[in-house]
Amino acid sequence: MDTLQAIATPMPQGATGLFPISSLGHAVLPPALLEWGLDQESPEFPPFLVRRFHGSGRSALSLLVHRCASVGLSSAACLTLR
Repeated sequence: MDTLQAIATPMPQGATGLFPISSLGHAVLPPALLEWGLDQESPEFPPFLVRRFHGSGRSALSLLVHRCASVGLSSAACLTLR
């Protein structure tokens, strides 16, 4: 997988992250449909998925904190809202 493919692969997950769609499907289906030859048996594939999911989680958390700050809530208050 080259750099462009590594950047493009997570994009569907970012666009549909809040919908009940399999995140693993986003990692496997687009490369298969685009015939990128993604080797799912490669030892680099699981660490790539972990880094990708970690990045998605950090992005969602960052957006949440930013939105809370925009309405005047502190980061701590934002994370403890129920």
